[in-house]
Amino acid sequence: MSLLEAQGITKYFGGLKALEDVDFRISKGELVSIVGPNGSGKTTLFNIITGFHKPTRGSIKFEGSFIGGLSPYRIARAGIGRTFQITALFENLSVLDNVIVGLHHHTTSGMIDAVIRDRKYCTEEQACLEKAREMLTFVGVEGLESEFAARLPSFPRKRLAIAVALVSRPNLLLLDEPAAGLNVREIDGLAALLGRIRESGVTLCVIEHKMKFVMALSDRVMVLNEGRKIAEGTPGEVSQDEKVIAAYLGK
Repeated sequence: MSLLEAQGITKYFGGLKALEDVDFRISKGELVSIVGPNGSGKTTLFNIITGFHKPTRGSIKFEGSFIGGLSPYRIARAGIGRTFQITALFENLSVLDNVIVGLHHHTTSGMIDAVIRDRKYCTEEQACLEKAREMLTFVGVEGLESEFAARLPSFPRKRLAIAVALVSRPNLLLLDEPAAGLNVREIDGLAALLGRIRESGVTLCVIEHKMKFVMALSDRVMVLNEGRKIAEGTPGEVSQDEKVIAAYLGK
């Protein structure tokens, strides 16, 4: 059974067709990439999967349950994490606090517990602190705990955004252009991090324009063009597909 299965996903914004009849699946343990020219509907598909847009038509199942139309919060709770093209962080909080904010969704202490700082609250706060530090070490930004997120360079920002997405313990992580703006050495570091994430048991789906990066890491690649799926298969199969070549290079 697929971890995630989307059937007939169609999305119109007024009279503008963003996606039309897109079928898409991800099996547990895979790294699947979605590629295509700008405006082909890649981020729109992510937005539909994660509840930021409702599909005009079509259905989405995650771990056997329909999630199409649910709120982003409920979909995140179901086990789907996400990063964005423009890194979304709490800029005026420290690196450590950004991760702790994500962990608080999994605590049970209430306002009264926090005010009186009872044993339950203190125990959960200490556990959050330890888990946040472990996650920062996992993604490779240990030593930057006290830095404000706004002051981080591009690659540490991306690592922090991944930490924030991972700390909620998703089964599926969607990454929107994680290699954008990175140099060759940083892309190698990103590839190593994605490998560690896969080894930890998290399934990955990546939107990306850097084709060398995509072809080296992906189990499967889906290609969108003008809102429709035009190809899907292994990196080798997709790279030789005439429709893909035409979409990128022109007929």
